[in-house]
Formats: sequence, C-alpha cells, structure tokens
Amino acid sequence: MRFNESDSEEAQYRLLREMGEKKPKSESVIHELYKNSLNNAFFENDITQKGGVLHFSPQKRARGPSKTYSSSSLCGDRVDTALRRKREINKKPERALNAVGLVDDFYLNLLDWSSTDLVAIAMGRDVYVWNNYTEEATKMLQLENEFDYVTSLKWHADGRVLALGTASNTVQLWDAGKQKKLREEAYHSARVSSMSWNNNVLSTGGKDHIICNVDIRSATKVSSFQGHDGEICGLQWSPDGSKLASGSNDDKVMIWENSSGNNNSNGNRQANLPNTALHVPLMVLKKHIGAVKALAWCPWKQDLLATGGGSIDKHINMWNTKTGECEKSVNTQSQVCAIVWNKQYRELASSHGTEINQVAVWKYSSMTKLVELSGHTARALHMTQSPDGSSVVSAGGDTMCFWKLWEKREMPTQGKYENSPISSASRYRTLSVR
Repeated sequence: MRFNESDSEEAQYRLLREMGEKKPKSESVIHELYKNSLNNAFFENDITQKGGVLHFSPQKRARGPSKTYSSSSLCGDRVDTALRRKREINKKPERALNAVGLVDDFYLNLLDWSSTDLVAIAMGRDVYVWNNYTEEATKMLQLENEFDYVTSLKWHADGRVLALGTASNTVQLWDAGKQKKLREEAYHSARVSSMSWNNNVLSTGGKDHIICNVDIRSATKVSSFQGHDGEICGLQWSPDGSKLASGSNDDKVMIWENSSGNNNSNGNRQANLPNTALHVPLMVLKKHIGAVKALAWCPWKQDLLATGGGSIDKHINMWNTKTGECEKSVNTQSQVCAIVWNKQYRELASSHGTEINQVAVWKYSSMTKLVELSGHTARALHMTQSPDGSSVVSAGGDTMCFWKLWEKREMPTQGKYENSPISSASRYRTLSVR
C-alpha cells in the first residue's frame, strides 16, 4: 500500500490532535509516534487471510463538506442544557473500514461493541477487534476447524470476556486481553446464531429452534426455552433482567419471563437464574410477516420493546410487553436488520438491508424518520452502539461504517474484570466439547 503526501500530513495532524496537551519533548519522539500511528492505522497486510478471502483494511475518513441534519427538538424531562442546542448529524461516516469476507447471512449476529470500547467483528472463522480509542486492530482468534465459521458473538458486561457461537454448534468463551479460549461447550444440535447476556447467564439461540440458558460460572445449562418453529436469529434480555425477547424466522417474537422474582437492575446484585422448569413463553407476538432479528428494549420505558421484520415484512413495531399490544408500527420500506435506542434524545436508529442498505434515525414516539445515512453498498446486516451512547457502527459484506449520531453521555461504570464470574485462575481452562 502506498501513501501520498496528503495521507501522511493527515495522519500526522490526527496524531498531534489526539495527543492534546501531552506533547512530546523532541521532534524525534514526534517522528517515532507518528510512524507507529501510521503503521497501526493502515493494517491491511497484517489482517488478510491467505488467498485474500478475508480482507479488513481501513478507508480514509471522509473529507470535505458533509451534508448534515439539524435538530433542536428534544423530548424528556431531564435533558442536559448542552443537548438542547442545535444539533447536526453528519451524513457521511466518521470512519469506514473494509470488511470484505463478512458472511452475508441475515440470521447471524457478527458485531458487538464492548464497555471497554472494543468493537468485535467476525469474518468467516476469524474474529478481529478494533480498539476505538487507539484506532488499532488485532486479529483476536481463528477457529481451528477450517470448515467452521463464527455465527454469533457478544461481549460480557465486563468488556473482557467475549462469547462466540459457531456453525459447528459450539459456544466458546474467550479472554480478549489474553487472546485465550477459556471454555468450549456444545449445548445445541445446530449452529448458534444469537446471544444475550444477563449477568452470569448466557442465553444462546440456535437453528435447532432452542434457547439455552447457561450459568457460565459452572458451564451448567440451567434451562431451555422451546417455542419457536424456526432459527432463533434475535435474543435480547431486558435492561432489568426480568424478561428475554426472542425473534425467529418463524416470524414470531416471544417474551420469556425470568421467574426467579428478582432482577438485574442493580449492577452489584447477582442476577438470578431463569426457572429451570419454565418452558412456556409469557407471550407470543405475531404481527410480523417476516423473520424477526432486530430486537431492542427501550432504556427508559422498561416494558417497551422495538422489533424489526425481514425483507417481506419491513416494519418496525413497538410492543407493550405488559399487555402484548402493538402500540405503533411503521413501514421502513426495507429489511430491518438491527435497532438501537438513544435515551437522551428519545430516538432510535435502525440498519437496513434489502432494498435500501442504509442506516436511519427515528424520533420516538411519532416514528418520524429524521435522517437517512447511505454508506453501504451491501446490506447493513449488523449494528451496535458505543458505550458512551453517541455513536453506532454498522457492518455488512462491504464495509464497517462508524456514525456519530448523538451527543456523548456519561460513560457507564465498567465492570471490573477481577470480579468477573470466570476471572478466577482456576477457571482459566478450555473444557472439552460434550
């Protein structure tokens, strides 16, 4: 790869800007830091699978004037004064990274952003981690079986442990910092296409139509939820840990109750495990006429669930999970792949596939579309939100796009890894597959 003079000048400018007040004492130090920054920013040769099947390299940041969307209308009783000023949404991504090699499969979940600002993306049998703070990427792992591939992934709240589902039906836990596999188990009889954490419980959904709930402290399956007639392509625990929403290619959304009587709303409280005898969903939501992958619980209204339907359905529905009533439904004119909420602005973002391939921002509760962001040429199959709530990254078979959509909020308290349920040295082991 060759860099022209303008590329070098831009890289040096970014480096000095990011250094802020921590200026080096000599030009030689500047030069050394600049070289390291340039090498880290352009990592094409380090992250390319032999034969060029997988390709993950950065594109330049968008330059020049950008079209923006302005908004000064905000909802909510408590909104910071800074958030009330006129706001602009850049219609161009802040950064775009090539992601050639990502499996083009609507039913998989291959992207997640951790509480420690690490973006994990799976491409085939490889998982890469992009450090959003240092702007560095590393190849975290590669599955041993050359015919296997990653079908789902999800960070634990501690930001250090990454769970993986595979096409060979296994669930793996990895220490991201040590790039070490901690555990591997087989709970499903088909590929594992969706995941969601509820403190120490990892829930996984498979093509075998089953949801498995596992206590990761002992690798024990504590319950199985069975009700769907298709692949479980979406899973999401509610913020308080009381309910699990599941979506499937049987076009249904099911709500499962954590019947232990307590919840996970206090970060210092241990979440109770789902009742091992519970196998019947609390409710079944049937308004969609296509596969349901996109699921998102409202962060300020605990019983409100947003769901998105596939290429036949194209709708975002708002559900009251107390009554089972669909309170709002909007036709997005495109396959809905993912949904995330923003609490400060009372808005939500959605990513889309067939036929528009874009990211959209909507105002709740009117569901008025505020802006359309067109940075993808392929389906934007995946989307995840930054830990500070200000940005999202969307990914498809063409690229990863980083979008700044909202003002930053206070960073959440990050879990301490030493208090992680599997942080004990005695638990740093790879278990044989059952």
